[in-house]
Amino acid sequence: MPLVGVARWTDPDWRTAHLAWAEARLAEHGRRRRGDVQARPRPWSVVFRIPTDRGVVWSKANGPGSAHEGPLLEVMAAIGETRALLPMAVDAARGWLLLDDGGPTLRSLAAEDGRNGDTDLRRWERILGDYAALQRRMVPRVDDMLAVGVPDERPERLPSTLARLLDTDDVWARVDEADRPATDDARR
Repeated sequence: MPLVGVARWTDPDWRTAHLAWAEARLAEHGRRRRGDVQARPRPWSVVFRIPTDRGVVWSKANGPGSAHEGPLLEVMAAIGETRALLPMAVDAARGWLLLDDGGPTLRSLAAEDGRNGDTDLRRWERILGDYAALQRRMVPRVDDMLAVGVPDERPERLPSTLARLLDTDDVWARVDEADRPATDDARR
């Protein structure tokens, strides 16, 4: 059985193959790795922070649920979108992409009260406004996005999506026994 999720992302052979791909793409851009690579595996994807001779880059491998990310970013690049971090390289068949560093994450910034920056509602308001504007700009590209595998989750489809999820027993069967009464209530 093939490895999936974190087991795949942390497998030494898989990691070697992925990083070889990333380093070959970096070489195409005239860049070389300098230093140790750091991995952040999650069940749905893994990102590798790769220091290079011209700054940090990130290599990402997506699982099946988000394998469309690289091709979607290529669609954005093709139309000249500038409000998204555009890929240096994409391997659509494997769900892999290589990106320049986009700066600090919201979580890594400090909020005024000293908590993580992702608790700062003013920052979220600004980001979500920008994100909504990006979504509106992409409306004319729906067919292009669907063609590269982006799930069709337009508002008019959400009721049927919810109904399908509520009717899919195998999703609900994954809930821990201790949580099942509350989950069954929520599902009903």
